[in-house]
Amino acid sequence: MTGKNIDYIASRYAQTLIKNVSDYGDVMTAATKILGVLTEDGIYAAFLYIFAKVKDGIRTEFVCGALRVLNDVGLVVGSGSGFSKLAEDYRNRYIDLEKAKEKRRENDVRRLKNKIHNLQDNILETISDITNDLNKTLLARLVLERFLTYVRYHAKAKGG
Repeated sequence: MTGKNIDYIASRYAQTLIKNVSDYGDVMTAATKILGVLTEDGIYAAFLYIFAKVKDGIRTEFVCGALRVLNDVGLVVGSGSGFSKLAEDYRNRYIDLEKAKEKRRENDVRRLKNKIHNLQDNILETISDITNDLNKTLLARLVLERFLTYVRYHAKAKGG
């Protein structure tokens, strides 16, 4: 194990996610569904579900929160660039996309959507690398389950 407090890490990022959203009902619904996919089908499927089914406004919060949780428990794959960097890049591209949409810059919107899709592929490759190691898979699953459970509780407490 990493020696880090999984409950603390998961609860901290659940709190952050809740602070960054306004529709607690949608967050609770998404967290419940993602948790179901994670439990039934695994980590890779959970990220696929987030990318395919979670609403734009909260998708970034779930992706970034999950990646940061994995980073903070010490999961490292490949070159070790870290999940935190992927989360930061994903959030920045999403912010850029929203700005381009507001300014009605269609070429920028298309370009940024492609960048986001490439980042999603990168994230999925990294998650796939985790699933190649049973210990990393079990740790990732445990911490993501805890994170999503705390997100659900926070959303419910906020009126979701």
